[in-house]
Amino acid sequence: MTETLHRLIGEKGFERFRRGLESRFNAHRLSYTIQYGETPPNSSLFVRLESDTRIGEICAWESGNCDISLADQQTDDGIKDKHYELRDSNDFHQRLAEMIRCVAPNIEDNAEPDFERDSKPCGFRAR
Repeated sequence: MTETLHRLIGEKGFERFRRGLESRFNAHRLSYTIQYGETPPNSSLFVRLESDTRIGEICAWESGNCDISLADQQTDDGIKDKHYELRDSNDFHQRLAEMIRCVAPNIEDNAEPDFERDSKPCGFRAR
């Protein structure tokens, strides 16, 4: 079911996903932060994810603005950014999945952690 960004962010509907995400992140040895910026009527949701080599951040607002930033500590590519305009919670979850795949590609499809595997590059542009 698609929900509004206000329900997902402003009313903290995202909390129902927190436990599952935390369990998955911990299983893959990822550090994470999930927090809210409570500034009605345009509150925000911020998720930061760190692997041994990459850092990803997504910040989404009730207004639909969404920014994703990625950094790979093994390259000199700098910080890569993308901006999106979200329509609903489905858009947010797609962008969150994109960020997670870039930081920890072995987390897809409930794959077992493979800490020796090189991760694939992401299609973000350096700022």
